[in-house]
Amino acid sequence: MAGAAELSQAGTFDAVVQVSYGNIDHKSFNNDEDGTAQVMFYVDYYFKPVWAVEVGVNNGTNVQDWICGRSDIDTDNDYCDVGAESNSDTFESDLDFSNLILAVRFDKQVSTNSFVYGKLGAQYFDYEMTDNNTVFEEDTGTGIYSELGWKYQW
Repeated sequence: MAGAAELSQAGTFDAVVQVSYGNIDHKSFNNDEDGTAQVMFYVDYYFKPVWAVEVGVNNGTNVQDWICGRSDIDTDNDYCDVGAESNSDTFESDLDFSNLILAVRFDKQVSTNSFVYGKLGAQYFDYEMTDNNTVFEEDTGTGIYSELGWKYQW
């Protein structure tokens, strides 16, 4: 096990760019192939050897073509599908989202260069879904931000 001298020391900063890919869970999607990609930039200030305050900004978008259709009867039955063919009754949808994040971070060293970490905090989010540059769904607000992960430090 590595010694405390190898942990981030109090009074130090880390600046990180994180690139990730994942799926979203949206009421209108019929499958799990609704991929998104995001880029996050954040700065950690370590106020104790394993504890940090984190400030970050995250931006993301969809990475697959989403073909969506509207239900004439009930808007709750609108749907989107990945890989479907577009026709006169459907439209292509795009998703863009961003988050401003403030969190507390805890690092636990598991080997010389390997760490597990957890984050818990708050976020301000903004997202919109568009149909040929016309916004048909959007939301902004605040919420809980959490993350659990693994870090390898060179």
